[in-house]
Formats: sequence, structure tokens, C-alpha cells
Amino acid sequence: MKTVMKFEAFDGTVFDDRKECERHEREHARTRIVGLTPEQIAGAFEPVTEDDHGLAAALEDVGVELRAARLARGDKRRKPKGDGEGGPKSEASEASADNATTTDRLCRPVADFMRK
Repeated sequence: MKTVMKFEAFDGTVFDDRKECERHEREHARTRIVGLTPEQIAGAFEPVTEDDHGLAAALEDVGVELRAARLARGDKRRKPKGDGEGGPKSEASEASADNATTTDRLCRPVADFMRK
């Protein structure tokens, strides 16, 4: 009798090959992190269970995706695309810099308050 190894992804999809299973999990990592509780996220930072390790991998995969997308847009460049050395900034690069500063933060101001 022959032993057959199967691999199950986090969503229950079964694969014959480990690489296919890992590829599926990387491609669908976004769906895994939807609706996480603070406790689950904390568990990913100090993984103990197999689920914690899986969530940590999913968070890392999504982080890699986000970084690649931001680099492609020019959001994370030290010098915005199209700027020459020492010359004035273009309007597009100034807008890009403004967007980078507001999108880098999770807490955004909702109102301006006047102080005496």
C-alpha cells in the first residue's frame, strides 16, 4: 500500500504538493488577516500555536505585498521620482510627498482644535 501525503491550506483547500499549497496561502494571505482580533495579532508576534505561526506568515506576506506596491508608486522613495538634484520640486512630486506623509500613519486628525 502506498502512503499519499496531502497538504491543507488555512481555508481548507487540499493540495497534493506542498509548494502549491504554500503558493495558494501566499496568494490568499489577504483573506486570512481580515477580521483578526488584537489577541490574534499579538499571538502572531510571539507565536506559540500552529495558527499563530500561520498568521505571522500571512502578515509578513501582506507586508511584502504592501511594500512592493508602495515602492512601485514611489511612496517610499527618499527622493520622489522625477526630481532633479537641486532643482525645484514638481507639483506631482509635492503631491506624492504629501500623500506619503498622510498614508504612513494610521491615526489621522479628524478636526482642528483652537488653543488659547
